[in-house]
Amino acid sequence: MNKKYERKSNENDYDYGLRLITIKVEERPDDLEWGDIVDLLHLDIHRDTLRKSVTGSPYSGYAVMKHFQETGGNTDLIELKKATIQMRDERNELNKKYREISRNSKMLDMFKEIITSNVSCMFQPNKIMPRTTDNDMVVLLSDIHYGIGIDSSFNKCDKVIIQERLEQYLTEIKQIQSTHHSQDCYLVLGGDLISGAIHSQIRMENIENVITQIKEISVLLSCFVNELSQLFFKVHVFETPGNHSRLFPNKAENQKGDLLDTLIPHYLKAALQNQSNVRFYVNTIDDEVCSFTVRGHHVMGVHGDKDSTSTVVDNMKRLAGYTPDIIVTAHRHTNALTTINDTKIVQNGCLSGTDNYAVSKRLINRPEQTVFIVSEKQKIVCLYDITF
Repeated sequence: MNKKYERKSNENDYDYGLRLITIKVEERPDDLEWGDIVDLLHLDIHRDTLRKSVTGSPYSGYAVMKHFQETGGNTDLIELKKATIQMRDERNELNKKYREISRNSKMLDMFKEIITSNVSCMFQPNKIMPRTTDNDMVVLLSDIHYGIGIDSSFNKCDKVIIQERLEQYLTEIKQIQSTHHSQDCYLVLGGDLISGAIHSQIRMENIENVITQIKEISVLLSCFVNELSQLFFKVHVFETPGNHSRLFPNKAENQKGDLLDTLIPHYLKAALQNQSNVRFYVNTIDDEVCSFTVRGHHVMGVHGDKDSTSTVVDNMKRLAGYTPDIIVTAHRHTNALTTINDTKIVQNGCLSGTDNYAVSKRLINRPEQTVFIVSEKQKIVCLYDITF
């Protein structure tokens, strides 16, 4: 396309359209048709409709504009017309946003109905044994990417292997509990619990559709939390949704909070309703940020796609109005412990392990998760690096 037909940085929709029409009428170029102008302006009309409205009679829009320009006529009228067009464009853009919000909200409601319909209580009530000790356990569970299929020289993973790794994780937690006798468990579901469908590479690797991913991982996590409820006096469940669960591949099409991870706790609550020692919490600072207190220490959790190790402390301080003692993150698929200005940053690994995308970026990691113990005297008494 001739560069003279491209929109200039200082042109609004109306100015751009007038310039194209002026070129077409005055210069009659062979490489600019009325259909081209319709396409460039994204008009929902036929090319002949535009042509007739411009050149159809001495009183057409273009003829009237030229009359005012040549006679020095009412420029205020032209400016008013331009302002009217601009207001209309802004109104249309606003209405588009409203439609997107409504569409996304309806889709989430539909998914929630599909996933949680007919969910019955899955477990018999526990016999809760009162326990008073000097520490609590924090269990991180993130980046499961349930639904992905991986079969490479670096890693193998499918839904059966995910189930096996969750069972192994429970075994490790039981062994840690036998050592520390922790009173309560704080479980952070750190996001990317499903593989989702946000990239073409992921869609090719997925062995289950998104709805099936959510329903099946919800069942597995219900069993996981039920097992925890038998090990601890109380189990506190928090969530920080991840980027893999967004509704649409294009980030720009997603509204804030449109994350399928947020549907999973609804299933868990229904399935675990008999367990009076399991409590689910709603995020209050932000939809994607959890916060709680363990043995007097302020803990905040994020998935990690919007924060780096170097920025997360300041980011959380701005959101919460205080400096957290501990921050838990995920997203980067490796376990890590860092201290920034006396704040402990615990980064959790990936349960599914290295996939093809990671290999393409030369990032190789073993499947791993993190457990740590908190007491009143110490933020982190000890940290367990669990590999699978």
